[in-house]
Amino acid sequence: TALRNASYFHVKPDMHEGSLHSFNVAFQRELAQRFTLDIAYVGNRGRDVQTQFNENAATVVGLPGNAGRPLFGPFQKSADVTTWIGTKTTYNSLQAKLDRRFSNGLLLTSSYTLGRGLSYVNGDSNTTIATPADIERSWARTDQDRLHSLVESFLVHLPFGSDRRWLRDGALSHVVGGWQVSGIFAYQSGSPIGMTMSNATLNAPGNTQRPDVSGTPKVLGGIGSNNLWFDTSVFSSPAPNTFGNARRNDVLDGPRYVNLDATIARLLSFNRIKGEVRVDIFNITNTPHFNNPNGTYLGAGFGQITSTVANSERSMRFGLRLLF
Repeated sequence: TALRNASYFHVKPDMHEGSLHSFNVAFQRELAQRFTLDIAYVGNRGRDVQTQFNENAATVVGLPGNAGRPLFGPFQKSADVTTWIGTKTTYNSLQAKLDRRFSNGLLLTSSYTLGRGLSYVNGDSNTTIATPADIERSWARTDQDRLHSLVESFLVHLPFGSDRRWLRDGALSHVVGGWQVSGIFAYQSGSPIGMTMSNATLNAPGNTQRPDVSGTPKVLGGIGSNNLWFDTSVFSSPAPNTFGNARRNDVLDGPRYVNLDATIARLLSFNRIKGEVRVDIFNITNTPHFNNPNGTYLGAGFGQITSTVANSERSMRFGLRLLF
C-alpha cells in the first residue's frame, strides 16, 4: 500500500542528451553620418530537451477516479511516476539594429526584435508536461515570449569643460566639465497569460484543464482588485470529460513593459589620479511594472491584476571609482 501511494522519479537508461542548434543570417550596411544598419534572422532549435513527464497520468479522459492511470489497473497505483522525455523547442526572430559610432560626444544604439519562442513546458527541465493524455495540447508559446522588443540606448558627453566645445577656460570649466549622461529605454509587448481551471470534471488525474474561450478576450485595462484587465465573459466551463479549447499561453498577452534607466556621471582627474563619480537611476519615471492578471478561471480574482514585479520601483545607486 505504501508503494502504491508513493510518488517517485526515475531515469530511463536510454535517455538521450539534449542539443540546441543555433543559426543566423545577417546583413550589414554602413550608412552616412557614422551610422551602421544590421538586419538579421536569428533562430534556434532544441532537440531531445529533457522535460518531466508523468507516466502515471491518465492517458484518457472521462474515466472515474484513477481508472485512467496506466498503472492503476494492474498495480492499483494512484500516485505519480515521473521521468524525463525528450521534447523540442523552437525560436525564430527578425532582429534589426541601428548604431551610431561615438563621435562629437554622442553614441546611439537602437535595436528591435520581432520574435517567437515555442515549447511544451514553461521553464526548465523541472517543469512537467501539463497534458500527458494529449501532449500536443501543450505545444505553445513560452512563458517569456514577447512578440515585440525595442531597446534604445545613448551616451552623451556634455559639451562643457577644458576638452569640450564650450566653457573651456576659467573656474566654471572645472565645475561643468567632464559630465556625461547615458540611458537605456526598453519597450516589450506583453507575455502570454496562462489560462487554467480545476480539472475536477475532466476525470483525467495528472492532466491540467483549461477553460473554453469564444474568440479573443477584449483588453479592458483595469488594475487592482475588482477591476478586470480583460473581458472574462467569453470564458466558460468545458463539457464534462473534455479538454477546454483554450491552449497553453495562446489566448491573450499580459501588460506591456516600459522602462527607462539613466546614469549621470562625472570624470575626475587629479594629477595622476583619475576617477568617476556617478549616480544610476533605475526606472527613472517610476512606471509600474505589473504582473500578468490571474488566469485561473472560476478562481478568486480571475482576470485581475493585483501585483507588480518585485523590486521594480524607482531606485538610485551612487558610486565612486578611483584609478591610480
